Amino acid sequence: MKEHPLEANVGKAGKKSKKEKQEREMILMRTWDDIVNDMSPESQKEIEIIRKRGEMVVVLIELRENKGWTQAELAKRAGMKQSAIARFESDTTAPRIDTILRVAMALGVDLTLIPSDHAGHQQAATALA
Repeated sequence: MKEHPLEANVGKAGKKSKKEKQEREMILMRTWDDIVNDMSPESQKEIEIIRKRGEMVVVLIELRENKGWTQAELAKRAGMKQSAIARFESDTTAPRIDTILRVAMALGVDLTLIPSDHAGHQQAATALA
């Protein structure tokens, strides 16, 4: 088994110093947010894009499942192949906008763009009411 980098500095007696233990604990206690915050702004944007795409895919899967449709049924209604729906739902590739629109239309939903700040959400909600 490969040795952890922090374990490479263990003394001859096989005991870790207090400082080494604290460093290891700090690494293990880091949250995903801590890791993302340490990334470059470009990487943070990419992470946010992936997160939002994943959220959208989850919602579209839930809509399909709530209708009791299989991937094959959705594919038929969207004019696509079942394998394309499977790739879309597995989020292994970034879907093209026309693919997203086909799936949304087949499910009977619209895609709506709203401002991402809280004040913008309030404005969008008021405008739709």
